[in-house]
Amino acid sequence: MEWRSLKNIIKIITAKIKAFVCYLPEWKWFLAGTAGLILPPLFFFYCNHSQVLIRAVGMLLQLLGISTVIIDIRNKSLAFSIPSPFEVWKERLSRCPLWHKSFGNGSLTIPSATVRGTATSPVKLIYDINSDDLQEQVYALKERINKSERETDSRLKEINSEISRIKEETKKEREERKQLSRSINKSIEKNLTGSLDMAATGVVWLFTGVVYSSFPYELFKLFGG
Repeated sequence: MEWRSLKNIIKIITAKIKAFVCYLPEWKWFLAGTAGLILPPLFFFYCNHSQVLIRAVGMLLQLLGISTVIIDIRNKSLAFSIPSPFEVWKERLSRCPLWHKSFGNGSLTIPSATVRGTATSPVKLIYDINSDDLQEQVYALKERINKSERETDSRLKEINSEISRIKEETKKEREERKQLSRSINKSIEKNLTGSLDMAATGVVWLFTGVVYSSFPYELFKLFGG
């Protein structure tokens, strides 16, 4: 019993550790920004340093901050399938009038055409119909009407069936669009949230780098130089 209890405790601890490891990447940018704030001062306090080293660390942090902006732009371009600013600028430069030769103005003349015709009056046909022929024609007309009614009823049934099918497909398509809209909203929210974390980290790195690069002498004295 004790061995089983210990085994269950180990399984629970292992599952907690795995869950924490999977959860930790959500804080990657926060941890990166915190590291940019804490690690350089600790390094300067406990290791040999100089003004040149402080300035170099500041420049490195500035480059890291700028790189987050570039990565954020690239990620948004890929996520939303839109051209990046660099591609837009390249396309604009390709349309610059300075790179293309100018062409003279030209004109195109299309000759006009006149069409003439004569219309003839319709030919009137006169039939001499007797009573027997008239009865036969009336009977044939009734048959045509009955046949037309049967075809109309059949066609109406087909139309009603088609309308029912279209309604079902429309309902199904509406549900699919709702699911797609939810998925798109979640994707947008995920991209915006991730970019905010990265942008905040980039701001922290850039600010810290500017401070280190602008005041190397004061920081050198502060860190015991």
